[in-house]
Amino acid sequence: MIIENFITPNKFSRPQSPIIPWYIVLHWTNSPRTSAHNIRNYFDSLKSQVDNEKAVYASAHVAVDDKDIVYIIPPTEMAYNCGSLTYSGTKEELFGTAYPNAYTVSIELCHRDKSGVFSETTLLHAKLVCVNWCNCFNLVPKKHIIRHYDVTGKLCPKYMVDNPDALNNFKNDVERMIITGRRSV
Repeated sequence: MIIENFITPNKFSRPQSPIIPWYIVLHWTNSPRTSAHNIRNYFDSLKSQVDNEKAVYASAHVAVDDKDIVYIIPPTEMAYNCGSLTYSGTKEELFGTAYPNAYTVSIELCHRDKSGVFSETTLLHAKLVCVNWCNCFNLVPKKHIIRHYDVTGKLCPKYMVDNPDALNNFKNDVERMIITGRRSV
């Protein structure tokens, strides 16, 4: 089911800053058996933090699992999905000196266990979101779908970092879906 359940605007997870999407960033929840709704609720809960040096800034635009596609933040607003104190060497190639969160839309993929392998349904949900965003923002799957790892060096999404062919297959599937006209979620 497709659900639009935007989190409350707040400093820590939904600052309502406008963005220009250059890339789609894939993530894994790193929390096995968590649902897309739980991910949404976690990001919304960050609004209640104390504003100090220990505060967490985190969010994503969409979370997907076997059952649902949950839209958390509109894709025209910034999510705190790939900012970091340190970045990988690839960040400079992708963004130069630009702040990555200002130029990315993001998907959190839920998974069953610590291996990070995604179910076929979860992958399909993520692909459908990517097809939609590629069409909306004029993005090319093979060039503009990246992993969190590609920006920060963080092992995310684990399975696609450990198995680069999984990322390539994902991008190829999204491209095929665009070509064959399966465009919306």
